[in-house]
Amino acid sequence: MRFPGWSLRALLLLATAVSALAGSLTPALAAMSFTTQAGWRQLPVPQYFQIHGLDCEAAALQMALAEQGIAVSQNTLLSQIGIDRRAPYWDASGAMHWGDPYANFVGNPDGAERLLTGYGVYYPPIARVAAMDGATVVRSGEGIAPATLYQDVLAGHPAIAWVSFDWKFHQVTHYVAFDGRTVQFGNPYEHSVVISGVSTDFLLINNPWFGLQWISKATFEPSYATFNDMAVVLGGSPSAPGPPSASSTYPNPTPAPQDTYHPLTPARIADTRDGTGGVPRAPVSGGSHVDIPVLGRGGLPAAGVDAVVVNLTATDTTTDGFFTLYPSGQSPPPTSSVNWAPGQTRANLATVAVGQNGMVAAFSAKGLSDLVLDVEGWYGPGVAGAHDGLFAGPAAGYPGHGRAGRGGPGQDRARCRARWGPADRSRGGDREPDRDRADRLRVRHSFRGGRGQAGDVDRQLRRPADHRKPRHRARRRRRLDRALQRRR
Repeated sequence: MRFPGWSLRALLLLATAVSALAGSLTPALAAMSFTTQAGWRQLPVPQYFQIHGLDCEAAALQMALAEQGIAVSQNTLLSQIGIDRRAPYWDASGAMHWGDPYANFVGNPDGAERLLTGYGVYYPPIARVAAMDGATVVRSGEGIAPATLYQDVLAGHPAIAWVSFDWKFHQVTHYVAFDGRTVQFGNPYEHSVVISGVSTDFLLINNPWFGLQWISKATFEPSYATFNDMAVVLGGSPSAPGPPSASSTYPNPTPAPQDTYHPLTPARIADTRDGTGGVPRAPVSGGSHVDIPVLGRGGLPAAGVDAVVVNLTATDTTTDGFFTLYPSGQSPPPTSSVNWAPGQTRANLATVAVGQNGMVAAFSAKGLSDLVLDVEGWYGPGVAGAHDGLFAGPAAGYPGHGRAGRGGPGQDRARCRARWGPADRSRGGDREPDRDRADRLRVRHSFRGGRGQAGDVDRQLRRPADHRKPRHRARRRRRLDRALQRRR
């Protein structure tokens, strides 16, 4: 569930950086109507959301089984699938070894792919458990052509398909499992969905993370090819409505295309010390906010910008406090974008949605502090041929707060994207984002824009055996500090 696949050991905690996104970038529902031809079909597959950060396969199986009247919880399915919680290791040649997703679930269902604490499971255990629970498995395996899946759905059979989380094709890597099998490894973008409807050019997808989506076949097929056309097709329910015999117009909400990330050469767009960017030439006082125009500044387009990636700096501080970035015209969320103590100059990277007035706002908690804002990139519609990154932003909030009632009857849905790392509850509750993680993010995000050697940072951020040794941790911290200073 996952983003474009960078280095196997890269540690890009992207979700942690979304420190003040106020929800306007959650997959927007846009009214979509298109004319369907005779022969299209929609199956009555209920929508369940995954209750663990990485159990998309169990959630997809739960939905496909429910369509046939078989009710099984995700936790029960995970126990039937089997979980290999052993951690990966690297041999003397540097090759990684981990569990076998063709045999059971690999890692912790509540782990994080980028931290290599959890991954997923492939088709053999899913097909085995489906049959164990009373379903008919029409076909399962790899190399199942998209056209075959479409015909299966038209025949009334829901199909569980392995796709990339961002609906793009990725070149997978491989590792040797503990049992000796060489397995394909799609980190951190492996995902499973249910195909529950087919039209002339579109598929209705029950996505265990985003919900119902209409996806074009042209978008689905490259994503499906990432995992070698892997799928499990179950026998259809006799109650499923048959295909219509005449054309009709089918209206349905569908997520609008998700934004892509466009890196920029860093540029200053606001500074309260000298009034750069049209902001007041005065420190921001506690309990007040400042509106900052962003469109058309620092290399940003004058239109089509949904969110900006900025480096926010607080300086000349008089007391401890924090800034919160949020879309102008809305209320500030209960989160902080950068924190400081008296007399400190502190900076942090943040991603914030742009308000309808083309501005972002910065709220100061207390005291006086000058604000400096540098833009480093933006999210908006993709450009054909551009190597941009896909982004789907959650609402601002702390990662430990859960949301109930969206994982099926009597189950909870994991609120935050555990793909990017679990909530830190080492002290019995939620806590402020780790500043070291934020610093690592600034370095990694900058290198993503093409202004550095990402491999060097990757090697600093991920070591398999010695990452808990203080001397190694201190050495990597010094390297990251030097990289940050070069960026500043």
